[in-house]
Amino acid sequence: MYAAALAIGLATAITPAPAPGADVPVRLVISRAHVHPGDVQSWSLKCAPTGGSHPAAEKACAMLRAIRGDLDKIRPRPGLVCTTEHDPYDVRIRGVYDGRPVVFAQRYANGCVLEGSAAPIVPHDGPR
Repeated sequence: MYAAALAIGLATAITPAPAPGADVPVRLVISRAHVHPGDVQSWSLKCAPTGGSHPAAEKACAMLRAIRGDLDKIRPRPGLVCTTEHDPYDVRIRGVYDGRPVVFAQRYANGCVLEGSAAPIVPHDGPR
């Protein structure tokens, strides 16, 4: 019995991580709060299969695959130029990526910085 458990454990331990392009199960809740007016919106996102209430689920899932679910890799795109206007957005993402819990929280100075960093994972339809 011990040998069988050890064999299962070893097989699990040596199973390679999915390749960046591989479809892995994802279930996230994404919320975006426009701080000054107090407007809060939330979306659900599923990948493999793609679904949920997210308006650009396929693009969001593609970006998640590209960063392998590591939300800390959400960074401003190279060459992003935004005004210094202070109109903050708070973003929170919670859920599961390929069986592991993910949690992300970030404040963006304005809609341009939000869109230039976190879109398409975090939808943004406000002023840039």
